[in-house]
Amino acid sequence: ALELLPRRLRDFVRLIGLPATLAIVERYGGTRLYVPATWGPEHPLVALIGEANLARLSAEFGGDEHADVPRGIRALRHLRDERIRAEYQTTSAAALARRYGLA
Repeated sequence: ALELLPRRLRDFVRLIGLPATLAIVERYGGTRLYVPATWGPEHPLVALIGEANLARLSAEFGGDEHADVPRGIRALRHLRDERIRAEYQTTSAAALARRYGLA
């Protein structure tokens, strides 16, 4: 299902994972997002996706022009649901809910 996503979202999933990409799409989907080259712990993206994920995005896209963030929410949720079903064999529902921001 990953191949159904727009290229930018595939890049985000590769860099920061599905849960953080979902958070970005839910907040910024359909808009333009500036990923800074330098940032501090107070940056809004830190609260949304965490410092480590912002560091990965910044290394790849930091300081470039604003990135269009496709909506792609249906495809992302479908991919998320597939992964949850697969991971449910070895992971508790509560842990999955926390990991994917459903709790």
